[in-house]
Amino acid sequence: MQRIGFVLLLLLASHRADAQARTFTFVNQCSETVWVGSLGNPGHLIPNGGGWALGAGGSSSVTIPSGWAGRFWGRRECNFDGNGFGSCATGDCGGRLQCSGAGGVPPTSLAEFTLNGGGGVDYYDVSLVDGYDFPLAISTYNARCCGPTCAADLLATCPSELQKRDGAGRVVACLSACARFNTDQYCCRGAFGTPQTCNPNNWPVNYAAIFKRACPSEYSYAYDDTSSTFTCGSPNPNFRITFCANGSSGGGGGGGLPGGWVEIINQTSTKCLDDTGWGTASGTPVQQYGCGNNQANQQWQLVASDSGYYRVVNRYTGLVLDVTGGPGATGSGVKVELWTSWNGPNQQWRPVDMGGGYYKLVARHSGKCLDVPGASIANGVVLQQWDCNGTGAQSFRLVPQ
Repeated sequence: MQRIGFVLLLLLASHRADAQARTFTFVNQCSETVWVGSLGNPGHLIPNGGGWALGAGGSSSVTIPSGWAGRFWGRRECNFDGNGFGSCATGDCGGRLQCSGAGGVPPTSLAEFTLNGGGGVDYYDVSLVDGYDFPLAISTYNARCCGPTCAADLLATCPSELQKRDGAGRVVACLSACARFNTDQYCCRGAFGTPQTCNPNNWPVNYAAIFKRACPSEYSYAYDDTSSTFTCGSPNPNFRITFCANGSSGGGGGGGLPGGWVEIINQTSTKCLDDTGWGTASGTPVQQYGCGNNQANQQWQLVASDSGYYRVVNRYTGLVLDVTGGPGATGSGVKVELWTSWNGPNQQWRPVDMGGGYYKLVARHSGKCLDVPGASIANGVVLQQWDCNGTGAQSFRLVPQ
């Protein structure tokens, strides 16, 4: 009887462990193959043997237990033989397809995770402390939790002294200041090894600011915690890691859509999409207003979800463009607002090229277009969704900032 009870306890424990397992989905929106690298912290498993190939436009998933801690990264321009030996231009891990416990050689963008073991909080971030090769985004898809995103092409703006080039002379990565110069000040060590003494504003050149301007939600130096560590308290969320959230590979601005922050300017009114009154609460209306001088409440970033749809993130608030009322709000005339991102279909928009540098933005849940009511040219008009009609009221120019 005791033996039966023990077996039942084991089965229950196994069931709970399975229920708490997470699914990590990797999406490659780059125009090239990404060789994913993975590494568990000491004592934690190495997902999928430490590495695998992910073709352009492809996706794959791995199962991760609760309580896991570790990192993932991308490698580019890899060549491996039939035994999995070779090399990569970025993120190489000992010349192996499956890294088997080796980390990626800088410079490379890192997605880092510390998962709770049940009932706690998950911590995650994208770190550019080891440099940058691919734009990365982390999102949840069964929980309303925010995540770090970067759609910018840092390789196009990387200072020449930080550039890493491949054998053909192409820029394939951007070194961090620490990796390039290896000084205590740039590496935040020794006398500079505290949050108080490691201040990029005091560096000979504030290279961290270059990374931070392009990717505001991602780590730019060792103590960049305040705006770069994300948490999720939902029970056992699943995660999506997207390479090339802007649909390019990072290397000179591929793709028609601009990366980084943009103003979204209506063709008819020539006014900017605007966070009304600099509001920071979910439910703040989105209006059109005269374009200011580099105003954060008028700056937006397109962050890829999947299948050509994007979340449109406001720089000042971190909230996203949302059709009021949720996925069921499919009628014409429904107003548009700012809301905390949960990657809902009413928060996803597909940019459709209208020619001449203009786009219409089509809501995923309704198939209707972002629209200025009545083609108004007045300040303060709140935007809506409306049947797509190809007019200037639904045509917007994305102007990089």
